[in-house]
Amino acid sequence: MHVQKKSSSGPKMQGRQRQHIGRMLPYELDSRAPESFVVDASHFSRERKTCAAAFDAEQDFRNLAAKIAAVKPPFSHVVLISHKMPRLADALGLQFSDINKNKVRVVSDFALPWIAGELREGEPNIAIVDDSINVGSTIRNVLKRIESCSTKDMKKGTGENKSARPHVFALYGKKRSDQNGYPFFYTLIRDKLLEQDEYNELASKVALRLHLLNKPYELEFPLLTLSYAPGIINAEALFFALQRRFGETRVSSLSHPLPSGTGLYRFAITAPLEEGLHGEQQIRLYADDLSRECRFVPMWIDGVAPGPLSGEQGTIIEAIAKIQRGMEKLLVEDSSAQQKKYCGEALPGEAKLRLKMFVDSLAFALRMLPDFSDLLDLPLESEPILSEQDMIFLFGKAEFYKAWEELTNTVVRNIMRAK
Repeated sequence: MHVQKKSSSGPKMQGRQRQHIGRMLPYELDSRAPESFVVDASHFSRERKTCAAAFDAEQDFRNLAAKIAAVKPPFSHVVLISHKMPRLADALGLQFSDINKNKVRVVSDFALPWIAGELREGEPNIAIVDDSINVGSTIRNVLKRIESCSTKDMKKGTGENKSARPHVFALYGKKRSDQNGYPFFYTLIRDKLLEQDEYNELASKVALRLHLLNKPYELEFPLLTLSYAPGIINAEALFFALQRRFGETRVSSLSHPLPSGTGLYRFAITAPLEEGLHGEQQIRLYADDLSRECRFVPMWIDGVAPGPLSGEQGTIIEAIAKIQRGMEKLLVEDSSAQQKKYCGEALPGEAKLRLKMFVDSLAFALRMLPDFSDLLDLPLESEPILSEQDMIFLFGKAEFYKAWEELTNTVVRNIMRAK
């Protein structure tokens, strides 16, 4: 962490604490306490520009987006293969249409069950986007998902009927016109199959570029935007405070080996499980010393749902369950309205599992937030708490985001103000 020192000297850290944190964080700690530091904004800005400039594939991705935007007639839907492409589109600010002339719905493949009704109406023109295609199994699975959500048999697509033949876009791959019986159009930036070491190199560069986005790689969890509390001067101070609060063994840094000079840090807090519960429960924090923003990501994975909350919070959980039931009803109606071959139970079931993980994680956040109320603060009243971009990628529809944001914004503000 690059910092400027204040003239006043701070108290010395204990040797054991200094040694332990030094193993956790990807930078050398000063001998003084974090409170004796101030942020060097110009250094962080320079380091972030340097890190972004090192991503030599950025222009290729921009060219790919430009090719998608140039297609006539324009695409109605752009499906980004999870998790890499949605995150890259967010990080690079990729535009897949002429925003002044037409509006395209940009979602991840996870959102397909939630927009099944749209795919059955009219003649949707669909683009599928990935970074590279080798064997093509991922594309084949997405084509099956699209077919299962619509009434179109894409295997019968012929000629230039783009509504029956989705258009696949990728940076790398070998041109083909058929994927195990599924015909589609193909556009590549480079007609080349990547060797394993080349793909690993690309993946490594993408990971470093996504570091600047300061979000989790996964899309499936709620992302709450908070900020440092007034008493927390930087991420290092936050880290020490978290260790004092939850214990050294439960708090770790995930920042290494990502660049430390950017002022971006990732911490994980493993929450103690209640008796009888199982699975993985964790809070991820994505801290930004430049903006003082901290993204709070609860992850409740493969476990029994968090126990009921008492009093007002119990009412909150029921409100969450109401939105969940409404979304699940949509899936059931979509499923029963179609022949089994088009919307069988596998796809809605998969969507229900992701929804349950999102809901359980949000309930987990509400249980944990009081423990962070003196460490993290609320954004301005006019600013949202949930990430709209992430919600659209995951659930596909703005109305779903609005329902969750309206509830979450009110609840989180009430919890944090009760400190």
